[in-house]
Amino acid sequence: MGAPSRDRDRPGITTARMEAHPLLAFTRLSRFDGRRDNNFTLIRLVFSLLVLWGHAWPLTGSGFDPVSRLMMPGTWIGAIAVTGFFAISGFLVTASFENRPWRDFVVSRVLRLYPAALAFFALMLLVLGPMLSTLGAREFFRSPQTWSFAMGALLLDLRTQLPGVFADRPFSDSVNGSLWTVILELRCYVAVLAFGLMGGFRRRAIANTALGAILVAGYVLQSYLPMLGIASNHNRQFAYFVIGALFWINRDRVPLNGAVAVLAVLLPWPFWGTALFPVVLSVCLVYAIFAVAYLAPHADLDRIGDFSYGIYIYAWPVQQAIWRPGQTPWENALLATVIVVPLSVASWYAIEKPALSWRKRPSASATR
Repeated sequence: MGAPSRDRDRPGITTARMEAHPLLAFTRLSRFDGRRDNNFTLIRLVFSLLVLWGHAWPLTGSGFDPVSRLMMPGTWIGAIAVTGFFAISGFLVTASFENRPWRDFVVSRVLRLYPAALAFFALMLLVLGPMLSTLGAREFFRSPQTWSFAMGALLLDLRTQLPGVFADRPFSDSVNGSLWTVILELRCYVAVLAFGLMGGFRRRAIANTALGAILVAGYVLQSYLPMLGIASNHNRQFAYFVIGALFWINRDRVPLNGAVAVLAVLLPWPFWGTALFPVVLSVCLVYAIFAVAYLAPHADLDRIGDFSYGIYIYAWPVQQAIWRPGQTPWENALLATVIVVPLSVASWYAIEKPALSWRKRPSASATR
């Protein structure tokens, strides 16, 4: 029979090994409540760069990138990145509402979205817009469209066209084609606030029923029910936000496991091309995101900063500004990355981080 195993003589060795390999264990999502050692900052950074690189092809008139062509018409890398943003936001924003007074929640959400976005609007309106417009600075400031843009900035409005700006580009419909998600994000925050103040989160059964009904209605009536967006296809982003919220509400019933996460990445593709593909993809993608966030080795980027919002805001206009006839999407994406990353670092340290420091003050006062 041979010598007895040493492991049998050492109580707790199995538990110790499982703790050393968290990817192999089934760990409830609620076990990570309040923990800062997660990979959300890294995931958001990757998603923001995916949006930049994904946009390089249509912005240079080159269609879609090779990876997206393999996934279409079901999805593309830009859609995966944006919906991933909304899933993370739904989870964390719902947690934020549940863990702080509602007034602090409002202040926190405003300080997260508005300072960087308003800085972008001001930069486009006062500096880059007049420089890049084909009309010249005088006609630029005389145009009613310019002031419509300025007024819309207060509500993070989607009206992102400026007279003569990027008019000669292959994709000339918008100054910033990414900003439509920012106003949708703001509306999701308002929805969480309203639902929470009505007591929707107090009981799990009520929250699950209400949010589940919203998901079903958004899927079945997609052509007629634009939810919080301004077009029917905005339902997808709102759905991922709701799914993220449901993961928070049911976190003590969601076991995270590395092997299951790998299966979740693979599971949607047999349904590719069918009506079930977006449904299966949504749940599986959100599960995989949270598994990577909490089970994968922690990349401690929080000490450096969260540059994803700045990359997301500035990528599109920079990519448009550097476009030249004959430019390849690879050249556009690479050059834009070199410019946008330092811009996002400056945005974080000069605007976003100082603004976010203010959100701690009301909480401290409420605690006292």
